[in-house]
Amino acid sequence: MGLADLHLHSVYSRDGTADIESILRQANKRGLDIIAITDHNSMNGVPEALTLKEKYGLQIIPGIEISTAEGHLLAYEITHPIPPGMPLKDTVLRIHELGGFCAIPHPMSLGADAIRGKVLKQALGHPKAAQTILAIESINGGVFRRNQHAKGLAGEFELASIGNSDSHNILSIGRAVTQFQGTSIQDLKKALQNRTTSASWHHRIWDPFYYPLHSAFHLLRILGYSIGLDKRTQRPKMYPVDLLKK
Repeated sequence: MGLADLHLHSVYSRDGTADIESILRQANKRGLDIIAITDHNSMNGVPEALTLKEKYGLQIIPGIEISTAEGHLLAYEITHPIPPGMPLKDTVLRIHELGGFCAIPHPMSLGADAIRGKVLKQALGHPKAAQTILAIESINGGVFRRNQHAKGLAGEFELASIGNSDSHNILSIGRAVTQFQGTSIQDLKKALQNRTTSASWHHRIWDPFYYPLHSAFHLLRILGYSIGLDKRTQRPKMYPVDLLKK
């Protein structure tokens, strides 16, 4: 059974606090097979992740979290960023043109720029969009109260169910994962198309401290700092954000 976390933010997101190499190192420690770097409206971290993937025994899906006019959208296997601010359907069709696929993150969540069911239904009415939107994030590691509703949407719209950490720091990587038969990216895509994936919680050791830690990391980012893993000790270490951008 393969494990994937397809919603990870790095220092290339305005609210991300982890450098790319620390993300890969942590993902390897958490037993993940596949990850996607999905920064907000940026793919600047993807080349470094692809360069380092063999060092950490991971498979990398190029990704991005796009701010559409109706909410956030996860896009995968595209070669360059898609401009934010377009309607959901138009954004999905652009992803289709680029040969990628996409998923709906934290649907219906309050305060998370979430896509609503009515908007999703309208987009799925277009045949090419329906071929491109493969999954709904039915477990989001940063959202507790709306995950059950998201599971219902996945069934209602006949989309694959995926779990992701939506991590913005190194401690929450792998908090929620997508399980699938096999271990390769090809296996994962087949499972998404056949709707045989499952969403589950995975690494939850930091759960009692999740929100305080999330807030602390966010404050450090505002102050211009990031928390990565020290290469020698493997322990969290604070760095200036700009130092971690390649």
